[in-house]
Amino acid sequence: MRLPIAVTHPGLGFVCVTLAASLAVPASASVATFPDSAALGRAIDTCVAPLLRAGELSGQLIIARGGKVVVQRCWGAADRERAIPMTPTTRMCIASITKPVNQAIAVQLEHEHRLAYSDSIGRYLSGFAHGRITIQQLMTHSAGVPHRVTTESDELRAMTAADVAERVGRAALLFEPGTRSVYSSAGYTVLARVLEIAAGSTWDALVRERVIGPARLEHTVPNAGLAMRLPERATAYIPGARAVVPSMKKDLGFLTGAGSMWSTAGDLLRLSSAVLDGTLGPQVRATVVRRGNLRWSGSTDGFFSYLDHDSTTGVTGIFLGNLHSGAPALLREVLPKLARGESVPPLMKPAPALVRVSEQVLKRYEGRYDVASNIGLPFTVHDGALWANDWPLWATSDTTFFSPRDYGIVTQARDSTGAVTGFNWSIGGNPYPCPRRGDL
Repeated sequence: MRLPIAVTHPGLGFVCVTLAASLAVPASASVATFPDSAALGRAIDTCVAPLLRAGELSGQLIIARGGKVVVQRCWGAADRERAIPMTPTTRMCIASITKPVNQAIAVQLEHEHRLAYSDSIGRYLSGFAHGRITIQQLMTHSAGVPHRVTTESDELRAMTAADVAERVGRAALLFEPGTRSVYSSAGYTVLARVLEIAAGSTWDALVRERVIGPARLEHTVPNAGLAMRLPERATAYIPGARAVVPSMKKDLGFLTGAGSMWSTAGDLLRLSSAVLDGTLGPQVRATVVRRGNLRWSGSTDGFFSYLDHDSTTGVTGIFLGNLHSGAPALLREVLPKLARGESVPPLMKPAPALVRVSEQVLKRYEGRYDVASNIGLPFTVHDGALWANDWPLWATSDTTFFSPRDYGIVTQARDSTGAVTGFNWSIGGNPYPCPRRGDL
């Protein structure tokens, strides 16, 4: 499920702190507008202290200026059950930040005339049912490919980009290619398969040769299946029906090119620098960087990541987490203010009063709803709770719910006649209508 949200879960209180000795400030900015490294570190610590006390932050944070680290933090546990602390070299899945890497490879191959954005993918995927889709449409989420085409059992075993492309070929498109845009991870895995065929290489090898090597990424891997021994691999956690639980371990090969990469905050800083300074090619910089800025994010199965670069200030903020709830999103909002030296009040976890609601009442809400880019998302009842796909909604009354993964407030929506039409999902005061589309 994908919403404009964030991540969290109770950590074990482990903290590692790194402060750089000096700040790198762009020549166009006044040094007086920025706090020094120690002051910025103290401001961040004060801001997140309530969230840390509540066990709502676990992961790695880096603030950099001009590509140089000025503040680094590690919070919580890489593995709660084994009491392993989070460290700067703990690897976490970066989820959809895999997509700009996939896009960068496509840009490089296009520049080398090994493919064209206007190419129909039937040129590369012989017999593919939706061969009229173009590479450009895959890259811009306008191909009509569903977000996911795999089942839960599929996602527990090793899969390749070719396996996923075969399933996309059997699935119905959501719309005629090029007529709309709906976010699709499966579409980016089809893109990965096209790139493999165009380059005559595996996607893993393409990433290692064209991105990991040139950017000097020390702790990054393109895929890390369950059978692969990956040192310092973090365990991910998610809110369950009543408390935080370990996320189900999936192979993530089904997200090749879309959400399969594992990395660290330090490596993501090096990756962003390689994009911004042209190391990966001027064409990649021109395509991936928007008005001088980067804004990447991703979440999957308990992992959550984001990278924001502001060209005006030269500030880059990076967070990788292994506890999925709303706290990191709160931090993301205030990091630019803290980096500018503005005063920010401590961030607080919402504390709604939860109630027990009978399953008979909850089952009235079962059905399929449109939630953000998820069309026909199933709402089901099990373990005494209402679930939006795999997101629990904790009841605060018979008609209102709290979403612990994004600190969202979910309320019944009604039309002018009073008839229930779905839900309103509010995050930070911003409403996201979720109309009901039918039964399960």
